[in-house]
Amino acid sequence: MITFRPTLRQTLLVLSGIAIIVWVSRSKLITPDPELIGTNPLATPSELETAWAVERLGGKPVDPRGYPQTVEGFQQFLDAVGVNRQWSSAYEMTRPNHPKIAATFGYSTFLPVKEKWLKGAALALAQNKLRQVVNAPIVINNWWRPPGYNEAVGGKTRGDHPDADAFDLNFKTGADHRVAHDWVLANWYTAEPRLAISLGAYPSSPTVMHLGIQSRNGRRKWSNAPGGVRIA
Repeated sequence: MITFRPTLRQTLLVLSGIAIIVWVSRSKLITPDPELIGTNPLATPSELETAWAVERLGGKPVDPRGYPQTVEGFQQFLDAVGVNRQWSSAYEMTRPNHPKIAATFGYSTFLPVKEKWLKGAALALAQNKLRQVVNAPIVINNWWRPPGYNEAVGGKTRGDHPDADAFDLNFKTGADHRVAHDWVLANWYTAEPRLAISLGAYPSSPTVMHLGIQSRNGRRKWSNAPGGVRIA
């Protein structure tokens, strides 16, 4: 009987081929669309995760780099992703909640760098879904907050807003807020751990919800009620 004993070079070639097949297979699992961000060789794991969130929430993960760094360009990007501009416009998302304080830091709008745009689109799609759930308007109070402004309005340094990872949503009524809060817990917080939802409540403002996606602080629930801890 003739026994075939591969050389070291042949063994390494076989192992390399297996590794490439595994890598390609795993890439297909996390790449949303080969014609979109998944073809970008510079896409980071964080960007791919956000692209997955955009798809999971009903949008298309479009590469933002082809759009102007303006509010109008951001609106075009949101349109391409599939965000309903009647419910979540670029103007509303970039409007300072405290314009006079923003002006002291040299801002009239809060438009983050393009690396944050896809996360903004994911949040807008989430807001669109909650708009359907409660069947009533939901105002976006905050999205990205520059560090100086964030500190001036009482935000936490390591919260979600300086990283553009969350919205503060203002519902029409406290009842709408409670319906949306319970829906998020049942459908995203528990059922979709990969979204890493951060869900906050402000008892002093019963119509306001903090909703974050894939923040560096991870999945969590919190309240700033007496005895609670506010981290957003």
